[in-house]
Amino acid sequence: MDGQNFTFNGLGDYLLVAAYSPGSNTTVMVHIRTVLVPDSSATRVSAVGIAYIAGTAAGQRLAVLEVRLGGAAPLSVFKETENITANLSASSSASSDPVFVTPYMAVQYRDDRVDVTSVSGPVITVRRHITSVFSFLTVQTTLSRVFTNNTRGLLGNMNENTLDDFTSENGTVFTLDLSGMEYYQSVGQSWRVEEMYSLLRAPYSYNSSHVPVFAEDLDLNSLPGVRGACGDSVSCLFDSIQANDTSVGVVTLNTQAVLMEQRSIEANIPPVISASSSPVNLDLGNNVAVQFNVTDPDGGGGAAPQVSLTHTGTFTTTPVILGTAPVYTVQLQINVSMTTVPSITITATDNAGANATFRPLLVFCPCEYGQTCRPLAQGQDSSGQDRGIIAQCNCNNSYTGPYCERDRDGCATALSTCPPSEECVDVPAPGFGSTCQITSVTSAVPATTAPVVTESTSSNIVAWLVPTIIVGVLLIGFFGIFIFVTYKKQGTVTYHVANNDGDIEKKKKNKGEVVPLSVINPSYESATVPRERNGTDSASCPQSPQNGAATAHTADTADENHDTYVNDAAVKDEADYHERAVDVQQSADVAKLVSAPSETNATATATPAKKDYPVIYL
Repeated sequence: MDGQNFTFNGLGDYLLVAAYSPGSNTTVMVHIRTVLVPDSSATRVSAVGIAYIAGTAAGQRLAVLEVRLGGAAPLSVFKETENITANLSASSSASSDPVFVTPYMAVQYRDDRVDVTSVSGPVITVRRHITSVFSFLTVQTTLSRVFTNNTRGLLGNMNENTLDDFTSENGTVFTLDLSGMEYYQSVGQSWRVEEMYSLLRAPYSYNSSHVPVFAEDLDLNSLPGVRGACGDSVSCLFDSIQANDTSVGVVTLNTQAVLMEQRSIEANIPPVISASSSPVNLDLGNNVAVQFNVTDPDGGGGAAPQVSLTHTGTFTTTPVILGTAPVYTVQLQINVSMTTVPSITITATDNAGANATFRPLLVFCPCEYGQTCRPLAQGQDSSGQDRGIIAQCNCNNSYTGPYCERDRDGCATALSTCPPSEECVDVPAPGFGSTCQITSVTSAVPATTAPVVTESTSSNIVAWLVPTIIVGVLLIGFFGIFIFVTYKKQGTVTYHVANNDGDIEKKKKNKGEVVPLSVINPSYESATVPRERNGTDSASCPQSPQNGAATAHTADTADENHDTYVNDAAVKDEADYHERAVDVQQSADVAKLVSAPSETNATATATPAKKDYPVIYL
């Protein structure tokens, strides 16, 4: 773990590393299984078991994965005893994200490589390698600094101190000058895992009679071309000679180079970005400058870190970084209300590839017309990875809407009540509330004169003017008819009387007035003429020369012969008589020539007192 190289040819299951995380109180444990190389006493790794454990290494195993050689695929992955290789190969690719196969571990699968990432941080990379004779696995562990002084196993204690890397299972620390045999017996074999505790499924490969070959027992120049391939790398030379194949040693050499590069990256201190922890308030339309410093504690190769920026949200102009090391600023401005949470991410990368990121908390206030936002609730500024918040607008009485973008209708509130004759009118923002007004009507005026606005509506005028006109016309009509009828009833009637000398005299009487015959001609007796037109009262008809008898007739059925009663001999012109005859109403007012002894008689016999009768024309 700290860069110390060694060779180990044990046969069986071994604890490669157990990394304990104090923060999460969990442990990631890795077991390896070694088997014999064909026709050799050398061993190779054939399977890797990875467990996520609650507490220390002796705690409850929450999840176990196994990666092994063989099967239908180059690498097979098991969750407990379930083969999940087909599912992983269908959902994974070189560019895809890891797939969580348990709540605690995610797997990224490729044909010759499997990366297992635990939620507590460690990444275990298992690669498959192929030679002309056999295949084998290499295992790479990547641990963060939180595991410092918290690792144990064949890989030793990670603490940047190589002197304690040869530590046995019981805690004994051995010096680095141990021979291969001494390391095997004192350190290596102490980390062997009994079958009942192994993370790996059968078959178990341990053989107590196995005696490995150690580096000090080999002629490191015995294989042609091995020095050219391995140089002075003991691990490369040993593996090449043990496998009788330089390609095996080259794999070891390359793996060591990757590990050293990884160690260099881990040893490098990334840049530091410092800035105010206060939220950055972005009001709509305002320009805000975010200032931050970037430093590199270990120099990073002597050059200042490269600083870059990414963002989300719709900014008025694309945010750019201004300034030079170590002080930088970013100008931010948003002019349009939006629903996408704004955010910026600042990344500083040194020459060694180490980087640091900074994401200031942006609080965007999208309110228009100068309206303000509500204060953040307690704890709301801890927005995790989003690091961006769209605050809620606090609109005053003049505006409404999510962004206070609309005028608040003062007439829509319960307080806005107006009389029926008036209309509610909203007070435009920035004012608020409403007023009651009579709707304006424009009067017709000459083109050169400004329109006269009266405080009345056409609908109200029609509402009372039309009924008034109709009622007035009806009253006038009824009044005229009344006057006409009254006048006609109360006027005078002109009548003509033919006297005994044959002359016709023109006389007048009031309508409805009863004219006794004695007035017309004193020589005749008077008679009361009934005036009811709809009753059954009757007057006696005088004796007619034709029938010599008087006949009773009702006023309603009287015809011309009974409108006036005449002597045939007295009629000078019968046609003139008919022209002058009046209707039944007028006939009821004419004195009838009767000779009745009493007004109560229903019928009477009339005896002419003289030869000739007077003739009356109306």
